[in-house]
Amino acid sequence: MMVSPAFTAFVVTLAIGIAVPRSAHAVATSAFYAGNVSFSSPDGANALGGTTSLVKRVTNRAKREIVETVYQPPKHEGGSMTAIVTHLKRKGSSNVFEASDEGKTFRGTVTFEGPEWKWTRWTYAIDMLAAGEPNGMTVSGEGEISPYAIKTSKTLSDANGDATLLVREELGRVTPAEFEKLKGEMGVR
Repeated sequence: MMVSPAFTAFVVTLAIGIAVPRSAHAVATSAFYAGNVSFSSPDGANALGGTTSLVKRVTNRAKREIVETVYQPPKHEGGSMTAIVTHLKRKGSSNVFEASDEGKTFRGTVTFEGPEWKWTRWTYAIDMLAAGEPNGMTVSGEGEISPYAIKTSKTLSDANGDATLLVREELGRVTPAEFEKLKGEMGVR
């Protein structure tokens, strides 16, 4: 199964997008992550490849939103890197955020667990889109954050509800300088 760069960036964005700032007083903060994404059969038995990802996350508590940009390297020599911008917008004062990307390839919700703005776990309920409308494919899964890392596990299911792909992410927090260095090595300007 071929995995598109947009889908790869999408699942990483969802992994990072829900990790919110640890500071109770922060209004807008930026955090940077780098790591690996792996793809496998739904049972995890057959590896289907992977990629690296860089993520810049800007959390704005005053606007009740998180905006993330995920960068991934070109899939082939001379190709372009992938950059996906995702918006997570809090629904009222709940622990549920509406999730969507600027490319209109997905929409749904992310539900958090834990103290407000210090959430440590979450679940996904996402519909994949084609031409801005649900195409029957969904993403479900869960994630968790520690002060230094984010780990997620997500399953892509087809229109019949059958699992088709397992995506796992392990991303570590990096400094802004490390992030810029990695972007340069990836060819992102």
